[in-house]
Amino acid sequence: MKQIDSLQELEELLLKFQLPGNLTNNFLMPSVLEEQIQRGNLWVDSSLSNCCLLVDKGFCYQIYYHVNSVEEKFSLPVDKPLVLEIVYRGSLGYPEKAASFWEKQGFAKHLERDNLALAGAKVIPVTLNPDVVIELLNDDLAVNFAYHLFSKDLDRYTGDWRSLEEIRTYAMNKQLLFAHIEGKLAGVLQMEHKNNINWLGHIAVSEEFRGRGIANSLVDRFLKHGWNGPSTKYQLWVIHDNEPAIKLYARFGFVYAGKSTASMIKFNYD
Repeated sequence: MKQIDSLQELEELLLKFQLPGNLTNNFLMPSVLEEQIQRGNLWVDSSLSNCCLLVDKGFCYQIYYHVNSVEEKFSLPVDKPLVLEIVYRGSLGYPEKAASFWEKQGFAKHLERDNLALAGAKVIPVTLNPDVVIELLNDDLAVNFAYHLFSKDLDRYTGDWRSLEEIRTYAMNKQLLFAHIEGKLAGVLQMEHKNNINWLGHIAVSEEFRGRGIANSLVDRFLKHGWNGPSTKYQLWVIHDNEPAIKLYARFGFVYAGKSTASMIKFNYD
């Protein structure tokens, strides 16, 4: 396994493996790759026909791959869990070929997630709890609340987990909506605007306040946050079998957008 020192070095390396018909989940923008290189977090492991990029996330490695031969194996000599996501079109069914290859490398299936998008430009009206107050906050109390709530509720290995510093950055960039009820923080929604799409990243509600319309109010405010106009698009990812979340988003008009991911994990590294 070798550390990558420059984007040019990476691009020259990948030319050998980016062949037509290869299995890949490497759709990262050059700017994202360059950021990881500058942080010293990007590594590579390759065989004759296959190549893996490994992003060091501290507690695990996130894998982005180019596989041209399903007969070749990776050694991947690391000391932390390995995580990857396979992106696929739902109409094509579960990506058995890619999943089978990684199962032979010692990986196990973890979570499936579906991409939902708002159908058309019209938001379906939803009845809201008038006692819920939604606002943008960036103070330490709110940031720590969001960090602990997300850390408790979100899966650590599929890109959902965020560090305290990342949460603070979201707050300073006005990308966190907080819900209050009875004068207490009750829930939080993380959002961002990328590639002309308004993404609902993560939403979490404190256990003591569930069932009181907190999530409804957060999603409603997200959709009314000010990203308006004829080109406005809203999307999100949801765990495939999370029925309460799927029903929540369906109330507002979100439908399956035809794209899914399957994550896989290897804990018994050697």
